Order: sequence, then structure tokens, then C-alpha cells
Amino acid sequence: MKYPNRIQAALLLDQRFEELDAITRDFARIIEMKSGATFNIPEHQPGAFARLFGGGAELMLTFEYVEGPPDETVFEGALASPVTAIRTPDMPDRLSAARSHILLEVSQGTLGGLELDPDKASLMQELGAVPVGATQADFTRRLETLSLMARVATDHIQPSVIHWTQSDQLFEPEAFEAALAEGFPGPLTLHPLLYSQGKADDAPGSIGLRTFGARHWLGRELHVPPSVLPWSAAFQTALGFCTAAAAPDAKVPADGDTYETPDGGEIWRVHHRDDASDPDALSPKSDTIPLYELVPLRHDAYQFLTDDYALQANVLCNRTPKPKSETAATAADQAETEEASSLAELEAALAEGRAEAAANPPEPLPATLNAGAPSQPGDATVSGRSLRARVFGARDALTEAPGDAYKDA
Repeated sequence: MKYPNRIQAALLLDQRFEELDAITRDFARIIEMKSGATFNIPEHQPGAFARLFGGGAELMLTFEYVEGPPDETVFEGALASPVTAIRTPDMPDRLSAARSHILLEVSQGTLGGLELDPDKASLMQELGAVPVGATQADFTRRLETLSLMARVATDHIQPSVIHWTQSDQLFEPEAFEAALAEGFPGPLTLHPLLYSQGKADDAPGSIGLRTFGARHWLGRELHVPPSVLPWSAAFQTALGFCTAAAAPDAKVPADGDTYETPDGGEIWRVHHRDDASDPDALSPKSDTIPLYELVPLRHDAYQFLTDDYALQANVLCNRTPKPKSETAATAADQAETEEASSLAELEAALAEGRAEAAANPPEPLPATLNAGAPSQPGDATVSGRSLRARVFGARDALTEAPGDAYKDA
């Protein structure tokens, strides 16, 4: 399903917790203040479970506290991701230290989540039931609701790990907040799976990546083959591409066309990989989902430029300039004429001024204006000493205590 109805998060705790009801109450109060959404509580077990329904969009929310550590096999995929090790090296220790956990879930509609059961989903399709919440706006609302549930919970107790199941990622609380701040789609909802194929023509240390989570916006995942670019730079481009392609009325570049970043500093070739068996389009973790493959052509920040694209750019730059149109040529000629006329007028004025100055030389200065000896400073109106006093004040005035002038005022 392009927009999964049922999304979940788990907060792992290294201690017992008895305030689940407080989390539920605070969430209901905060979301009503933020959006006016109200919920009823059809099911409630004090301190252990609460189910909320409503919100003006048939949202079904669950808060559940489980005494005891979670099943660590659930985290095998996320824990094996190199990004997890890069972001949180002590993640295995954090998982092992968990003593309890809080489960959070959001679905939409009274039958939300039936798409996970093929038989029930097929039956609903035969009955002509229209799925609820099958739009990008609905999906974004579910993501925002689940993230608010997680944030309210972390205000009550600091988890050691947050598992975001939609993209199968493990976060410490600070990293979770940072990823959430970048919005949807973003690093919270797109998991970069890194790999190296080790081909002979690969540059040393070149890393490729494939996303997990882009399908929920594009119906496809994103793939960047190994290159000399840092994987983090490639991932930022993948995020930008996903955001641009998921925008309303956006047009994804056709197969073989290029994608240029908004700042113009990057150009990538886009390939549509519909055949999941294509070995060049998949990382070792393969599935049957089709891909958009992004191949870098130019990346100014890393001074990256492929030979083929450099040759093409040179050909474009070295083309003979096209002749200016008649209108443009006329405007350019007129501007040049006006500029030449202004210069001629300026030169004539300067020549006239020089001639007048030569015909009327100034009279010599009178001898009385010559500076006197140090004991006789000369004319007080023009000597440097008097001038200093008139501009900066008398020397005695400069020795007054700072702030005396403000006291007088």
C-alpha cells in the first residue's frame, strides 16, 4: 500500500513506568489545543492500555505499556543497518538494557489495518468498500499524530531508544527530535540502506544507498549507485528528490532525463528501474519494489563532474553565439551611443574648467597667515591648535570625568 494505514512506534525504557494514563490525558489535551480534534475512549485498562477514537478523521490511536523487554528479533533489520552504527554506536547496549516499553499506534477508520490481512482486504474489495485515509494528506496526518504521541510520552519519561517502524529505524531521543524537525518526507521516514558492491571499476571506498520508506510517497524506492560522493550527500539529494516529486502537481523526470537541485549546484540522471532483478539497481537487500535511480553528473560542493557531462557542457559553452535579434541590437546600439555622448560632455566640461583656471590664477596668501613660532602659535582662527580645540573641545574639557556631561543634562 502506498500510504500505509497502520503505523507504529515503540519507546524502550530502562526502568518500570506507571504513568501511561497521564500520557494519554496530556496527549488528548495537547492535540485538542493544537487542532481542535477531540477523542473518545472506547477501551481503557488503567496503567496498561488505552484506545482513542475520533479526531475528526476517524483516527484510531492506542497507547500500551508492556512490562518486560521487547523481542529483540524485531530490531534485527534496523540494528544491521550501517546508519544505525554510525548514528548510535552503542545501540546494541541500549536495546539489551531495556526493561519495559511503550507501544504507540495510529490507524484510520473503524476497519483500519485490514490491508495487512490479504484475505480480509480482498473481501473488502469485493464488497466495494472504499479504503479510508488513502491520500497523502491522510498519511501525513497519521505521521504527525504518531510523532506527537511519541513526543508527549518522552516528556513524561526519557526512553533509551525509539523504534520508528514505518522506516524501520532506531533513534536515541535527541536524534529522533532532529530527524522529526526536518518534516515529512525526511530522515525520520526515509531509511538509507548503505552498501558497497566491490566492483573492479568502483572508486575506493565508494558507497551506494537504497532507501526504505520513499515508496510511501512515490510508490518506488530511491537508489544511488556507488560513487566517490559521500553517502550523506547522496542521501540529502534523495531526500530533496522525494520531497520535490511528492509535491502536489509535481512531475517526476522521465526515464533518462535529469534532475537539478533548486540551487543549481547538482545535476543527476534519473532512471526508472522497473525490473527488480536488475543487479545494478539493487543493493544486497533486494525486494520487488521498483526504483528511481539517481546517477550523479555534477556536484559543485564536492567538485564532482563526470567526463561525459563535462564534455557535453563544454560543447554547449563553445557553441557560436546566436546573432542578436534586431530589437536587442537596436537597444544595445542606443545604450552605447548614449554612453559615448555622456563621456564627451564630461570631457568638454573638464577642458573648459582647466582653461578658466589658467586664465584666472589665484592671488598668493598674505604673509600674516603664516604659522608662528611655538611660543606664538599664530592666528588663532587658522592654527592647528585652535582648530583641534574647535573640533574636539578644549583639552581641559577632555580631562573631565566620564559621564559629567550626562549629569549636567
